[in-house]
Amino acid sequence: MPEHRRDFLLWMKILFWVVLVLFTIVKSKIVHYSSMCYLPMTYMAAVVIQEWWEGRLAFNRWMQTGLIALGAIYALAVASLPWAGMHIEYLQPLFRNDPFGAANLEADINWTGWESIPAVVLAVVLFFSLRFFRTANLRWGIPFLFLGTAVFVMATLVAVIRKVEGYSQAAAMEFFEQRQGEDAYVRPVGYKTYGHLFYTRKPGLTRPESHDQDWLLTGPVDKPVYFVAKIHKTDKLQENPEIREIGRKNGFVFYRREAVKNGQ
Repeated sequence: MPEHRRDFLLWMKILFWVVLVLFTIVKSKIVHYSSMCYLPMTYMAAVVIQEWWEGRLAFNRWMQTGLIALGAIYALAVASLPWAGMHIEYLQPLFRNDPFGAANLEADINWTGWESIPAVVLAVVLFFSLRFFRTANLRWGIPFLFLGTAVFVMATLVAVIRKVEGYSQAAAMEFFEQRQGEDAYVRPVGYKTYGHLFYTRKPGLTRPESHDQDWLLTGPVDKPVYFVAKIHKTDKLQENPEIREIGRKNGFVFYRREAVKNGQ
């Protein structure tokens, strides 16, 4: 490998481990941060595939074991989710000390069992890919594995992830969508999300004060303010007599504060 490529590979390894370790330690678990691992991880995978393709690296037992292990974890996880969704009563005791998680499970999500099909697709892809690799047929094995896992990911997104999202945040996103076209401020309180910035489809805020949560909570607001909070983080909103609860769903509580007359 040329020296400049070795240097670049070293920097990719450093980037990968810094991001992975840093965002394992910090409390913010937003996917936008950890996704920085995608670039170095993809590059390192490409280097291994090139070494493999050019005969400088063999498909050894460690590769086979790793491929089977990772594939089995993903396949079992996707296959078990529909069963878990149809038997929520078995999951509820696990959230006895987590009021928000317990309320999430109250979401009305219809599981049919067909959502396990992506797991079957992945199992078939792994079976044939391993057969190709054991016979050193990389011309068929690598494309088959890549295209097969792409189909698996897309099928999982369509069949499973949308329903999982129904438990975790759909109620809040629906509330944000309902605020479209309404001249009001919308603000999450006690947790981080970009949902209100996207789903409300509101233009950029022109008043600098509107970016200040304290101003929205207690200041002379010029139009109504909607707040969204998780069920276990509502103290700041409950204590304010000007803010009234207007609904709650699946672990999220919704509030409204009216505009202050002549608020400037």
